[in-house]
Amino acid sequence: MHRVHYPRLGHFDTQAAEKLQSLVWSNHGIDLYPGLPSITEYSDTLERFDCVPLHSEQLGAAVTAIVGRLQLDDDEQQLVDDGKKTRLQVVQARMSEELTTVAAWIGLPLPFVPVHTRAERSLFSRFMTSSDEPDYDEMALRWCGSVDARDILPKLPNHLRTYYNVWARNKRARDASERAKKGVDALKALNETTKALVAACLGELADAPVAATANQQLRPAPEQARAPSMIPQVVGGVVVGPQAAVLAQVAGDDERKGKGRSEDKQQRKSRHCKRCGRPSKGAAETCHGGTTRPDLLEKNGIDPSCQWLHPDGTSKK
Repeated sequence: MHRVHYPRLGHFDTQAAEKLQSLVWSNHGIDLYPGLPSITEYSDTLERFDCVPLHSEQLGAAVTAIVGRLQLDDDEQQLVDDGKKTRLQVVQARMSEELTTVAAWIGLPLPFVPVHTRAERSLFSRFMTSSDEPDYDEMALRWCGSVDARDILPKLPNHLRTYYNVWARNKRARDASERAKKGVDALKALNETTKALVAACLGELADAPVAATANQQLRPAPEQARAPSMIPQVVGGVVVGPQAAVLAQVAGDDERKGKGRSEDKQQRKSRHCKRCGRPSKGAAETCHGGTTRPDLLEKNGIDPSCQWLHPDGTSKK
Protein backbone atom coordinates (compact mmCIF):
# COMPACT_ATOMS: atom_id res chain seq x y z
CA MET A 1 0.00 0.00 0.00
CA HIS A 2 1.44 3.36 -1.03
CA ARG A 3 1.15 6.33 1.32
CA VAL A 4 1.12 9.98 0.35
CA HIS A 5 4.58 11.63 0.40
CA TYR A 6 6.15 8.23 0.99
CA PRO A 7 8.77 6.86 -1.46
CA ARG A 8 7.99 3.79 -3.55
CA LEU A 9 10.76 1.48 -2.43
CA GLY A 10 9.12 -1.87 -3.15
CA HIS A 11 10.35 -4.79 -1.06
CA PHE A 12 13.23 -3.58 1.05
CA ASP A 13 14.91 -3.85 4.41
CA THR A 14 13.86 -0.92 6.60
CA GLN A 15 17.09 -0.88 8.59
CA ALA A 16 19.20 -1.02 5.40
CA ALA A 17 17.23 1.88 3.89
CA GLU A 18 17.73 3.94 7.06
CA LYS A 19 21.48 3.22 7.12
CA LEU A 20 21.79 4.17 3.46
CA GLN A 21 19.87 7.41 3.99
CA SER A 22 22.02 8.24 7.03
CA LEU A 23 25.21 7.57 5.03
CA VAL A 24 24.13 9.78 2.10
CA TRP A 25 23.14 12.56 4.48
CA SER A 26 26.45 12.46 6.34
CA ASN A 27 28.50 12.48 3.11
CA HIS A 28 26.49 14.76 0.84
CA GLY A 29 23.87 16.43 3.05
CA ILE A 30 21.10 15.11 0.80
CA ASP A 31 17.88 13.51 1.97
CA LEU A 32 17.84 10.35 -0.15
CA TYR A 33 14.27 9.29 0.74
CA PRO A 34 12.20 12.37 1.61
CA GLY A 35 9.30 11.57 3.89
CA LEU A 36 10.73 8.24 5.08
CA PRO A 37 10.29 8.03 8.90
CA SER A 38 13.15 6.56 10.88
CA ILE A 39 12.54 4.38 13.91
CA THR A 40 15.81 5.58 15.45
CA GLU A 41 14.43 9.11 15.73
CA TYR A 42 11.65 8.10 18.17
CA SER A 43 11.97 8.21 21.96
CA ASP A 44 10.23 6.11 24.62
CA THR A 45 7.19 7.59 26.38
CA LEU A 46 4.85 6.52 29.17
CA GLU A 47 2.01 5.85 26.74
CA ARG A 48 0.59 2.33 26.43
CA PHE A 49 -0.93 0.93 23.28
CA ASP A 50 -1.47 -2.74 24.20
CA CYS A 51 -3.64 -3.07 27.34
CA VAL A 52 -4.63 0.27 28.85
CA PRO A 53 -5.51 0.24 32.59
CA LEU A 54 -9.14 1.22 33.16
CA HIS A 55 -9.42 0.84 36.93
CA SER A 56 -9.47 3.62 39.49
CA GLU A 57 -6.73 4.16 42.06
CA GLN A 58 -9.00 2.96 44.87
CA LEU A 59 -9.84 -0.27 43.02
CA GLY A 60 -6.17 -0.81 42.12
CA ALA A 61 -5.17 -0.50 45.79
CA ALA A 62 -7.87 -3.01 46.77
CA VAL A 63 -6.60 -5.54 44.19
CA THR A 64 -2.99 -5.09 45.35
CA ALA A 65 -4.03 -5.78 48.95
CA ILE A 66 -5.56 -9.12 47.92
CA VAL A 67 -2.14 -10.81 47.70
CA GLY A 68 -1.26 -9.95 51.31
CA ARG A 69 -4.47 -11.25 52.88
CA LEU A 70 -5.08 -14.26 50.59
CA GLN A 71 -5.06 -17.63 52.38
CA LEU A 72 -2.38 -19.99 51.02
CA ASP A 73 -2.44 -23.78 50.92
CA ASP A 74 0.08 -25.87 52.86
CA ASP A 75 2.21 -26.54 49.78
CA GLU A 76 2.12 -22.89 48.74
CA GLN A 77 3.03 -21.74 52.24
CA GLN A 78 5.92 -24.21 52.31
CA LEU A 79 7.31 -22.71 49.07
CA VAL A 80 7.13 -19.23 50.57
CA ASP A 81 8.74 -20.33 53.85
CA ASP A 82 11.57 -22.07 52.00
CA GLY A 83 12.22 -18.94 49.95
CA LYS A 84 11.74 -20.75 46.64
CA LYS A 85 8.96 -18.40 45.54
CA THR A 86 7.54 -15.11 46.67
CA ARG A 87 3.98 -14.75 47.81
CA LEU A 88 3.07 -12.98 44.56
CA GLN A 89 4.54 -15.78 42.46
CA VAL A 90 2.60 -18.38 44.43
CA VAL A 91 -0.66 -16.49 43.96
CA GLN A 92 -0.07 -15.92 40.24
CA ALA A 93 0.74 -19.63 39.81
CA ARG A 94 -2.95 -20.31 40.37
CA MET A 95 -3.78 -18.49 37.12
CA SER A 96 -3.00 -19.24 33.50
CA GLU A 97 -0.11 -17.64 31.64
CA GLU A 98 -2.50 -15.40 29.66
CA LEU A 99 -4.06 -13.96 32.84
CA THR A 100 -0.63 -13.39 34.36
CA THR A 101 0.43 -11.48 31.22
CA VAL A 102 -2.68 -9.29 31.35
CA ALA A 103 -1.99 -8.53 35.02
CA ALA A 104 1.56 -7.46 34.15
CA TRP A 105 0.27 -5.15 31.40
CA ILE A 106 -2.04 -3.26 33.74
CA GLY A 107 0.53 -3.17 36.55
CA LEU A 108 -1.46 -5.20 39.10
CA PRO A 109 -0.92 -8.65 40.66
CA LEU A 110 -4.31 -9.89 39.39
CA PRO A 111 -6.18 -9.11 36.15
CA PHE A 112 -9.74 -7.91 35.61
CA VAL A 113 -11.91 -10.39 33.68
CA PRO A 114 -15.70 -10.54 33.06
CA VAL A 115 -18.06 -12.71 35.10
CA HIS A 116 -17.82 -16.22 33.62
CA THR A 117 -17.38 -18.96 36.26
CA ARG A 118 -20.11 -20.60 38.33
CA ALA A 119 -18.58 -19.33 41.58
CA GLU A 120 -18.62 -15.76 40.26
CA ARG A 121 -22.27 -16.04 39.18
CA SER A 122 -23.22 -17.33 42.62
CA LEU A 123 -21.29 -14.50 44.29
CA PHE A 124 -23.06 -11.94 42.11
CA SER A 125 -26.45 -13.36 43.15
CA ARG A 126 -25.49 -13.09 46.83
CA PHE A 127 -24.52 -9.45 46.37
CA MET A 128 -27.89 -8.69 44.74
CA THR A 129 -29.95 -8.47 47.92
CA SER A 130 -32.63 -6.36 46.21
CA SER A 131 -34.00 -6.02 42.71
CA ASP A 132 -32.70 -2.45 42.40
CA GLU A 133 -29.64 -1.83 40.25
CA PRO A 134 -26.60 -1.59 42.58
CA ASP A 135 -23.73 0.87 42.78
CA TYR A 136 -21.17 -0.92 40.61
CA ASP A 137 -18.15 1.02 41.90
CA GLU A 138 -18.91 0.00 45.48
CA MET A 139 -19.76 -3.55 44.37
CA ALA A 140 -16.37 -3.90 42.62
CA LEU A 141 -14.60 -2.96 45.88
CA ARG A 142 -16.69 -5.45 47.89
CA TRP A 143 -15.95 -8.09 45.25
CA CYS A 144 -12.24 -7.93 46.04
CA GLY A 145 -12.93 -9.39 49.49
CA SER A 146 -14.03 -12.70 47.91
CA VAL A 147 -11.26 -13.10 45.32
CA ASP A 148 -9.30 -16.39 45.54
CA ALA A 149 -7.28 -16.09 42.27
CA ARG A 150 -8.73 -19.42 41.08
CA ASP A 151 -12.48 -19.33 40.52
CA ILE A 152 -13.06 -15.69 41.46
CA LEU A 153 -11.02 -12.81 40.00
CA PRO A 154 -11.36 -9.02 40.35
CA LYS A 155 -14.00 -7.21 38.27
CA LEU A 156 -14.28 -3.77 36.78
CA PRO A 157 -17.53 -1.86 37.40
CA ASN A 158 -18.31 -2.23 33.71
CA HIS A 159 -18.03 -6.04 33.97
CA LEU A 160 -20.61 -6.07 36.75
CA ARG A 161 -22.89 -3.66 34.87
CA THR A 162 -22.81 -5.88 31.77
CA TYR A 163 -23.58 -9.06 33.69
CA TYR A 164 -26.48 -7.41 35.52
CA ASN A 165 -28.66 -7.60 32.37
CA VAL A 166 -27.98 -11.34 32.07
CA TRP A 167 -28.67 -11.91 35.76
CA ALA A 168 -31.94 -9.93 35.64
CA ARG A 169 -33.20 -11.96 32.65
CA ASN A 170 -32.38 -15.25 34.39
CA LYS A 171 -34.05 -14.05 37.59
CA ARG A 172 -37.28 -13.25 35.75
CA ALA A 173 -37.26 -16.75 34.28
CA ARG A 174 -36.73 -18.32 37.73
CA ASP A 175 -39.50 -16.23 39.28
CA ALA A 176 -41.93 -17.25 36.53
CA SER A 177 -41.02 -20.91 37.04
CA GLU A 178 -41.57 -20.65 40.80
CA ARG A 179 -44.95 -18.97 40.34
CA ALA A 180 -46.09 -21.75 38.01
CA LYS A 181 -44.67 -24.53 40.20
CA LYS A 182 -47.87 -24.96 42.24
CA GLY A 183 -50.03 -25.44 39.16
CA VAL A 184 -47.50 -27.78 37.56
CA ASP A 185 -47.39 -29.95 40.69
CA ALA A 186 -51.20 -30.12 40.79
CA LEU A 187 -51.31 -31.14 37.13
CA LYS A 188 -48.71 -33.85 37.72
CA ALA A 189 -50.71 -35.21 40.66
CA LEU A 190 -53.88 -35.27 38.54
CA ASN A 191 -52.08 -37.12 35.77
CA GLU A 192 -50.77 -39.70 38.22
CA THR A 193 -54.27 -40.24 39.65
CA THR A 194 -55.80 -40.58 36.20
CA LYS A 195 -53.08 -42.98 35.17
CA ALA A 196 -53.79 -45.15 38.22
CA LEU A 197 -57.55 -45.22 37.47
CA VAL A 198 -56.94 -46.22 33.87
CA ALA A 199 -54.59 -48.99 34.96
CA ALA A 200 -57.21 -50.27 37.43
CA CYS A 201 -59.92 -50.33 34.76
CA LEU A 202 -57.68 -52.18 32.35
CA GLY A 203 -56.88 -54.70 35.07
CA GLU A 204 -60.59 -55.37 35.71
CA LEU A 205 -61.21 -55.95 32.01
CA ALA A 206 -58.28 -58.34 31.83
CA ASP A 207 -59.68 -60.37 34.77
CA ALA A 208 -63.09 -60.88 33.04
CA PRO A 209 -62.45 -62.72 29.73
CA VAL A 210 -65.99 -64.23 29.57
CA ALA A 211 -67.71 -60.88 29.69
CA ALA A 212 -65.35 -59.53 27.07
CA THR A 213 -66.16 -62.49 24.77
CA ALA A 214 -69.88 -61.94 25.26
CA ASN A 215 -69.53 -58.29 24.33
CA GLN A 216 -67.68 -59.24 21.18
CA GLN A 217 -70.46 -61.66 20.19
CA LEU A 218 -73.14 -59.03 20.68
CA ARG A 219 -71.43 -56.61 18.37
CA PRO A 220 -72.95 -56.43 14.88
CA ALA A 221 -70.95 -57.90 12.06
CA PRO A 222 -69.24 -55.33 9.89
CA GLU A 223 -70.89 -54.58 6.58
CA GLN A 224 -69.37 -55.95 3.42
CA ALA A 225 -67.60 -53.53 1.19
CA ARG A 226 -69.98 -52.21 -1.45
CA ALA A 227 -69.16 -51.17 -4.96
CA PRO A 228 -68.90 -47.41 -5.36
CA SER A 229 -72.05 -45.68 -6.55
CA MET A 230 -71.97 -44.61 -10.21
CA ILE A 231 -74.33 -41.71 -9.56
CA PRO A 232 -72.37 -38.44 -9.56
CA GLN A 233 -72.36 -36.60 -6.24
CA VAL A 234 -72.17 -32.81 -6.17
CA VAL A 235 -70.71 -31.10 -3.09
CA GLY A 236 -70.52 -27.32 -3.14
CA GLY A 237 -71.01 -27.20 -6.88
CA VAL A 238 -68.13 -29.63 -7.50
CA VAL A 239 -68.60 -33.20 -8.72
CA VAL A 240 -66.90 -35.71 -6.40
CA GLY A 241 -66.61 -39.46 -6.44
CA PRO A 242 -65.45 -41.99 -9.05
CA GLN A 243 -67.48 -40.31 -11.81
CA ALA A 244 -65.71 -36.95 -11.46
CA ALA A 245 -62.86 -37.93 -13.80
CA VAL A 246 -65.26 -39.36 -16.42
CA LEU A 247 -67.45 -36.25 -16.42
CA ALA A 248 -64.39 -34.03 -16.66
CA GLN A 249 -63.21 -35.95 -19.72
CA VAL A 250 -66.64 -35.73 -21.39
CA ALA A 251 -66.81 -32.01 -20.67
CA GLY A 252 -63.39 -31.60 -22.21
CA ASP A 253 -64.48 -33.46 -25.35
CA ASP A 254 -67.53 -31.21 -25.69
CA GLU A 255 -65.36 -28.12 -25.37
CA ARG A 256 -63.02 -29.39 -28.08
CA LYS A 257 -65.97 -30.07 -30.44
CA GLY A 258 -67.35 -26.59 -30.00
CA LYS A 259 -70.68 -25.32 -28.83
CA GLY A 260 -72.51 -26.06 -32.13
CA ARG A 261 -74.67 -23.70 -34.12
CA SER A 262 -75.44 -20.26 -32.79
CA GLU A 263 -78.92 -19.04 -31.95
CA ASP A 264 -79.56 -17.25 -35.29
CA LYS A 265 -82.22 -18.83 -37.59
CA GLN A 266 -80.91 -17.73 -41.00
CA GLN A 267 -80.38 -20.32 -43.74
CA ARG A 268 -76.81 -21.46 -44.17
CA LYS A 269 -75.03 -21.13 -47.51
CA SER A 270 -75.03 -24.33 -49.56
CA ARG A 271 -71.83 -26.20 -50.22
CA HIS A 272 -69.92 -25.78 -53.49
CA CYS A 273 -67.72 -28.05 -55.55
CA LYS A 274 -64.03 -27.45 -54.88
CA ARG A 275 -63.16 -27.82 -58.60
CA CYS A 276 -65.93 -26.14 -60.55
CA GLY A 277 -67.34 -23.87 -57.86
CA ARG A 278 -70.97 -24.81 -58.61
CA PRO A 279 -73.36 -25.36 -55.71
CA SER A 280 -74.10 -28.92 -54.75
CA LYS A 281 -77.87 -28.56 -54.75
CA GLY A 282 -79.11 -29.81 -58.15
CA ALA A 283 -75.75 -29.39 -59.90
CA ALA A 284 -73.86 -32.56 -58.94
CA GLU A 285 -75.09 -34.53 -61.96
CA THR A 286 -73.96 -31.92 -64.49
CA CYS A 287 -70.67 -30.94 -62.81
CA HIS A 288 -67.86 -31.17 -65.34
CA GLY A 289 -65.10 -30.41 -62.92
CA GLY A 290 -64.42 -26.89 -64.17
CA THR A 291 -64.50 -25.06 -67.50
CA THR A 292 -60.76 -24.43 -67.76
CA ARG A 293 -59.74 -28.11 -67.74
CA PRO A 294 -61.54 -29.77 -70.70
CA ASP A 295 -58.74 -32.33 -71.00
CA LEU A 296 -59.81 -33.93 -67.70
CA LEU A 297 -63.31 -34.65 -68.90
CA GLU A 298 -64.34 -38.19 -69.72
CA LYS A 299 -66.55 -39.27 -72.55
CA ASN A 300 -69.63 -38.80 -70.43
CA GLY A 301 -68.60 -35.22 -69.79
CA ILE A 302 -67.90 -35.62 -66.04
CA ASP A 303 -64.55 -35.08 -64.30
CA PRO A 304 -63.74 -38.16 -62.15
CA SER A 305 -61.91 -35.96 -59.61
CA CYS A 306 -65.04 -33.94 -58.79
CA GLN A 307 -66.02 -34.21 -55.14
CA TRP A 308 -69.63 -34.97 -56.04
CA LEU A 309 -68.78 -38.30 -57.73
CA HIS A 310 -68.85 -41.82 -56.35
CA PRO A 311 -65.71 -43.94 -56.61
CA ASP A 312 -67.27 -45.75 -59.61
CA GLY A 313 -67.67 -42.48 -61.55
CA THR A 314 -71.40 -42.00 -61.06
CA SER A 315 -72.67 -38.79 -59.57
CA LYS A 316 -73.99 -38.63 -56.04
CA LYS A 317 -77.72 -38.07 -55.75
